[in-house]
Amino acid sequence: MSATPTFSQTPRQEQPLLVVRPRFVPDVVIASTLPLAIFLTLWGGGFCGGFFYVLFDKQDVNTPTWFPFVACALSTFFGLPLLVLIGTQRMYARTEYRFYRDRLEFEEGFWTIEKKMIPYNRITEITLKEGVMQRRYGLGTIELLTAGTATRPQQSGIELRDIPNPSEVYEQVKALIHTT
Repeated sequence: MSATPTFSQTPRQEQPLLVVRPRFVPDVVIASTLPLAIFLTLWGGGFCGGFFYVLFDKQDVNTPTWFPFVACALSTFFGLPLLVLIGTQRMYARTEYRFYRDRLEFEEGFWTIEKKMIPYNRITEITLKEGVMQRRYGLGTIELLTAGTATRPQQSGIELRDIPNPSEVYEQVKALIHTT
């Protein structure tokens, strides 16, 4: 007969002192994706366009020489930001940062879901960044850095991206972390 553990009391669920969620703004996501999209447009147009040009040439497909290059470039230029927009929107819908008395717990991700708990006494640095597009919409990024682990000896931590009212949240987070 196996014994099932029983608990005389259910622990009371602690309520977070602060809950922060990112705000999805398509313009901010597109602006951050644009440099990569331009680079990959040139690469996609050249490499993939060349591949399809050779493929079409071998199959005797009657298309203008420029067509595979332009088609691949346009597909990359519009397709990459569209995929990033959809992925970011779905990730932000799931993301929530919960600040408790002594720790931060969060869940984020879309394809890969990451749940993590960071005790405040492990946080070594707090930084607020507000990019040009973020400032336009009243958003910012708060970085919480921790000492690196054995598998990643550099700084590690978390970025709270596209947070509304970033200066106010930064001050609240700083006060929570410094009171422990």
